[in-house]
Amino acid sequence: MSIERPTLTELDDYLQDGLQAAEVDAFEAASVTEGEIVIWAWIDETEGTVRMRVFAPEDNISEDEATGSAALILTADLGREIEIHQGRGSLLHARPLDGGRAEVAGRVVLDPDAPGGVH
Repeated sequence: MSIERPTLTELDDYLQDGLQAAEVDAFEAASVTEGEIVIWAWIDETEGTVRMRVFAPEDNISEDEATGSAALILTADLGREIEIHQGRGSLLHARPLDGGRAEVAGRVVLDPDAPGGVH
């Protein structure tokens, strides 16, 4: 079985140069019509704070409230501890471990429209 890694795209590269973390909030979920995409931008790079949104329309997830797997991949790619603000108020803390691994923990805001309350 093959598992595809989600596309991690820094917002500055995905949309246009010079955008800030606030533009993550303005990104139109409807513009993602296939696959899975993760967009993110630094809120404060020095502090390691990130704003992230995840869309997976092919899995019937217009927007994921908190995505631990994307947090792990981003943390491993960056090679540093980060705090991720995602969805409508979810907060994830992730840090790299030895051997290209990472760990994540945090709190998730329930999505009343999602089956079971959370994606």
